[in-house]
Amino acid sequence: MELPSCLLPGKLEEREIVRLMRVIMKETKPVICICHLLPFLLAISAAVESTCTRRCGDVDIPFPFGIEQDCFLSRFHVVCNSSKLYYGDIQILNIYPDASRATRLQKVPLVHPQDNNNSTGVHISSEMDLTGSPFRFSEYRNNFAAVGCNVVAFFNTSTLDAFVDTRYGRSCAALCNDAANYIDVINGSCSGADGCCQIGDIPWGMQQFTSYIILDFAGFSGSPSQNSSCLFSTLVDRYSFNASSDLRGCDLYELYQGQFPVAVDWSISNASCEDAKLNPTTYACRSRNSYCNDPFPGYSCSCNYAYEGNPYIEDGCSGANIFIFTIQIFKLKISVCHIPGCYGMCLDNRTCECPPGTRGDPSRPNGCSEKNTRISKFLSPVNPISSNCFISYNAKIKVCLKSSVIIGNIFMIISASAGGSVLICSAIVALWRILKKRNLQNRKKKFYRRNLDLLKKEQSSTDEIVTERMKIYELDELEKATNYFDKTRVVGGGGHGKVYKGILLDQRVVAIKMPKITNESELGQFINEVFILSQTNHRNVVKFMGCCLETEVPLLVFEFISGGTLSDHLLNHEQFSPLSFEDRLRIAYEVARALSYIHSEASITIFHRDVKSSNILLDERNIAKLADFGASRAVTCDTNSVTTIVQGTYGYLDPEYHQTGRLTDKSDVYSFGVILAELLTGTTAIPYQINNEVRHLVMDFIASLKDNSLPEILDPLVLEEAKEEILGKFSRLIERCLKLNGTERPTMKEVEEELEAMRAKKPKASPNGPGVTASCLDLGVNSLGGTSAFFYTCLDLEANSLEETALIDSSM
Repeated sequence: MELPSCLLPGKLEEREIVRLMRVIMKETKPVICICHLLPFLLAISAAVESTCTRRCGDVDIPFPFGIEQDCFLSRFHVVCNSSKLYYGDIQILNIYPDASRATRLQKVPLVHPQDNNNSTGVHISSEMDLTGSPFRFSEYRNNFAAVGCNVVAFFNTSTLDAFVDTRYGRSCAALCNDAANYIDVINGSCSGADGCCQIGDIPWGMQQFTSYIILDFAGFSGSPSQNSSCLFSTLVDRYSFNASSDLRGCDLYELYQGQFPVAVDWSISNASCEDAKLNPTTYACRSRNSYCNDPFPGYSCSCNYAYEGNPYIEDGCSGANIFIFTIQIFKLKISVCHIPGCYGMCLDNRTCECPPGTRGDPSRPNGCSEKNTRISKFLSPVNPISSNCFISYNAKIKVCLKSSVIIGNIFMIISASAGGSVLICSAIVALWRILKKRNLQNRKKKFYRRNLDLLKKEQSSTDEIVTERMKIYELDELEKATNYFDKTRVVGGGGHGKVYKGILLDQRVVAIKMPKITNESELGQFINEVFILSQTNHRNVVKFMGCCLETEVPLLVFEFISGGTLSDHLLNHEQFSPLSFEDRLRIAYEVARALSYIHSEASITIFHRDVKSSNILLDERNIAKLADFGASRAVTCDTNSVTTIVQGTYGYLDPEYHQTGRLTDKSDVYSFGVILAELLTGTTAIPYQINNEVRHLVMDFIASLKDNSLPEILDPLVLEEAKEEILGKFSRLIERCLKLNGTERPTMKEVEEELEAMRAKKPKASPNGPGVTASCLDLGVNSLGGTSAFFYTCLDLEANSLEETALIDSSM
């Protein structure tokens, strides 16, 4: 008899399956029960040896990866060499198909300052490139970590998200209390104070990565870093980066043998989920309990909620296994039989019994007979193979049972109890829904109370004062506003989380920030941001509308700013029109107003600590809005400084703050001076590499002042539009903001007044007049802390034009 299509064994050993089926079909009614035997066949077929190698040493190789031909998807071929798994020249430590994630091993060389007689300056520490592969660095699993004494480490990269190709960089400082090179790493984290620092702010969609170590930044020349034997920085899987404390010297490096685990996510192809589903033959999400997601160019697959396994294979995602559950109820646990002389059923390899519905002596051939004569009359007589046992030689499984009795009893019980089972299942589902809803409400109440307590602790206040300054949104309202946080509503994000565009019930468009918090300290920083934002109200500070406290980490609700960031407008001219000089001067004035407000006019004094062009948003009219107060610190009115762990973005970081750890309002002034330099030059402050040389905007700007070559680095549009007088005052203001000594920098109030005076003088050059020339910008500077000399013939400075703050060197 030919097998129906529902029982075709596919790539299994057909001889054994067909042999077993023929016996069962002789003893049962094939029309009634043949398709119900499918779970039984699947249980047997799962044990049949696969033709694809699915393990290399200690590493499982789940599909879509594979070694042999036809065992893997395109771009997922791996090689097993000496019991180690490799993708190209990259060693793979493990593969998680449900998360579409793998862990690779990255060799990290040590930085040797004595090489090439370069004991100071910038050193490349590690480089990784996944371009052309299906992988990208996981933004959720990885940290950037650096080890060394009194050094600055930073990385830069280019990320391609759904909107724009963005250059990205972050930095941290690893300090040492003494020259002992003490390293403090506990449970995957380090503080930055004892020879190790880390950053969790990894950009989304990163495929290229280069990290650097700086030895002589901000007065560290001659410090213990020069004698450190182990200097390195790299990406590392945060859940694999675990060590005990009290490490010294190269202990940490030797612990990992110079090879650190790095988490990578993969995408199947460059197609979106919608496009991939159009071709069912190539669509990779094969399990019926799986779904497609596409957070990055390309798509990947995951198992549905309450399921686990491999979404890339048929029936790979499994939940509660009903068949196994039923078998266990009737004590039909089929396993490899090692009991000699057993002709009944082997249960758990411990006892030999007659199958249910029979009785007798299982140690004799045909020793078990039916108890129910009706069943024996109804079913055909048994003609077993090899003494009542079906044997699959490939799977080495001995199923010792009388199939007619077992299958007949099971089907009769199932048929008799079908109606009751439906009622029981319905009751269970209803009860589960009630319990799920109740648990959800309890979780909301728990998170609300905890987050409210943290806010109260932050400001030592009461519930009424916390809530009266902002609206408290319910989670249900924000879920509806974002279509339950649909991926298509994501408008931005990074290592700290995602920002969604939402439409409230009153049709207001808002931005909802959903943070990604990995530890308690980051939660504290986020609560700090909620508190600080609740104290601000200024037209040039992004408007904070309220928050939702019913989630593990509060969701923040802001006004929606649609014009992108200042960094986008300066660098991405394909998507954004270039800013005129008048717009740049106005934006600088508006940002200065915002910083002056939080320094001296808000209800509390706030130091922003992360002023940079990517944290300045522009609306549809290019009005500037200062954003992202996650790193900010609030201080009392009688306090002008606070000592903190150094935090900020390399390129904007105040050298004095970095060296001393003392944060003041002048630290924001330095960062703002860097933004002013970006506005004049149209380039980013984040260090970048040209011809194997790392360039810094601040260094280039000061050097051009010293060499009287400023026009060479200015944006051509600025040279064309700006008046010579205004450009000279603008350059001198930048120089004063970038003083190494913070006390020599102006306050943000003074900066605001100077920029306001420049705007009042009609800064734009006449359309018919000449622009700024090199001869008219003969600027000189002896050092970063020196003074500039301006030729009166070109700039025509007036004594009161800068409120008597721009003093001319008397030596001129």
